[in-house]
Amino acid sequence: MPCLVSVIVLNWNGKKLVQDCLQSIERNTERGKYEVIVVDNGSRDGSVEWLRGQEQAGKIRLIANPENKGFSHANNQGFLAAKGDYVYLLNNDTRVTKGWLSEAVKAAEAGKRIGIVGSRLYHPTEKIDESDFRVVEKQAVCGAGMLVQRGVIERIGYLDSDHFSPIYGEEIDFCYRARNAGYRVVEAAGSRVVHLGSLSMVMVHGKEQQYERLFTNTYKAMLYNLGLAGLLGHLPGYLRVYGLALQKGFLGLHVKAILNNLRNWKEVQAERKRRKTGQKIVPRGMP
Repeated sequence: MPCLVSVIVLNWNGKKLVQDCLQSIERNTERGKYEVIVVDNGSRDGSVEWLRGQEQAGKIRLIANPENKGFSHANNQGFLAAKGDYVYLLNNDTRVTKGWLSEAVKAAEAGKRIGIVGSRLYHPTEKIDESDFRVVEKQAVCGAGMLVQRGVIERIGYLDSDHFSPIYGEEIDFCYRARNAGYRVVEAAGSRVVHLGSLSMVMVHGKEQQYERLFTNTYKAMLYNLGLAGLLGHLPGYLRVYGLALQKGFLGLHVKAILNNLRNWKEVQAERKRRKTGQKIVPRGMP
């Protein structure tokens, strides 16, 4: 892995989480091939003080926001500060494993126009096949563990914090925009990252609000970026999703999410037109 990778870790009142995350990076990543940028979103639990100590020790660079700027804006701040040939977005509620970064870079450099690589995210209770090193084409990958080639950012712009704030759907929108610009999106099974879950959102919202926001923004990303054929191509998968949602009592939240987007149809149409032009996304507050 001869290139430099800028690893961006977000934190909000997750001192123990970010400590464990950074320690796992230090233990499981080849030295000298990466830098770590931590963007703190206005923590009040002692995180900033601890992170300043890590910065003074030369282990990280810290961007300390006075308030919570949301997932997209904070990662965009990391994009601006990054020096690497690649940028890796990593949630603080993750633990990386041996080879996580080198396998992601290897996948990115294995084929033409691969612009985004998602790691294989899994819960600590989940058993995975550690002999699996497949690289699989995807429509989108999860922003909790996602490698982005710098050229993609230069071509399509930032995460869209204007329409996907404070969280959810921004990485789906980003992946679709990258694909529409001619890049490929893949998942590398050999890049394995343990993901505990969306703990920050659970701290603020109940599960119902969390899922409604997730579903609303997922549909929004699809409507912004996919043509009719692309939307119809998702239909078989969503029929299975709706069946599962019916069993678990979430179907009503999908209906709410669809209605939320229909209420904002003028905005949806405007963004569809904007994305068809292929112009870079530069949210408010970004240069």
